[in-house]
Amino acid sequence: MIFCLRIINVYNAPDRRFGFNIILCGDFNIVTEATDRISNVEFRKLRESKMLVQICKEAALSDLYRVLHPHTIHYTRFNSLTKTRIDRFYISSNIQSLKYDTFLTDFSDHMVVMATVSCCSHEFLNY
Repeated sequence: MIFCLRIINVYNAPDRRFGFNIILCGDFNIVTEATDRISNVEFRKLRESKMLVQICKEAALSDLYRVLHPHTIHYTRFNSLTKTRIDRFYISSNIQSLKYDTFLTDFSDHMVVMATVSCCSHEFLNY
């Protein structure tokens, strides 16, 4: 039997007196809305999708792409049967979204997703 386990470790100093900003990003391999995919299989929200939505709600995280493009449909992964937007950035509300870009590569069936954000008067480029 093969057992796969994904561990995510988050640390916050117990004596921290100030709030903090969160950028949660990566290949989530799930979609949270029907508009995030094209497939022959009917959309249904999986347990993992519901968990991601709940985590983002509790941590007050917003989908960076939806902040900048609330009504545009865009996909980050393609194959012969489906198109999905599974590569994402989620950001805290006090982080300002400046730019979201994607581009194709020769080495993956995913697009590269890049975001430029601003926080506390410092600009960061995240891949």
